[in-house]
Amino acid sequence: MVLLVLGCLLQVSAFQIQGKIDNKNIGLLKHQDIKLRVVGSDQSEKVGFADAYGQFNIYVAKPGSYKIELFHRNFFFDPVLVDVQSEEALEANPNKKQISAYMYKTKDASKGVRLVYPLQLEPSHIIRYFDIEEPFNPLVFIKDPYFMMIGFGIMMTYMMKAVPKDEMEEYQKQQSDQLKSCQPQ
Repeated sequence: MVLLVLGCLLQVSAFQIQGKIDNKNIGLLKHQDIKLRVVGSDQSEKVGFADAYGQFNIYVAKPGSYKIELFHRNFFFDPVLVDVQSEEALEANPNKKQISAYMYKTKDASKGVRLVYPLQLEPSHIIRYFDIEEPFNPLVFIKDPYFMMIGFGIMMTYMMKAVPKDEMEEYQKQQSDQLKSCQPQ
């Protein structure tokens, strides 16, 4: 009973920021690996994660501006600025929406292009700090013309040693006879 009374007395209204992360069928982008960080205008910080479908809900205690940053080890997401209006501000101006989102301009720390709400976030580019090293492939050496030339020479040297001397002398005799018959007289 005491908890119920305390709960009613300490009732705090919270605002919900919601959105979805679209992975565009990118196999490397797993929703579970994405970390969300919400930074308030008073420098308060919250950390959250997306569910298996890429959806997230972040609860903030008071109205104000919040910057949402998404972190992934392979992809970069542009930060988003979300403005949460209080109930009093909405009553004064009923045409405004309670939550509005904008792209965050990092150069001058201001609002950029307006975004749809609930948020639909997607990676802007792939992060590659290092080039991926290709595994060792011996076929690369076999296709090299220099290797082919030397390999052919070595192969012919061993094949010539394998031919019997009698056959070789007979073949040379046939060649010389053919050359004599081809020469004009």
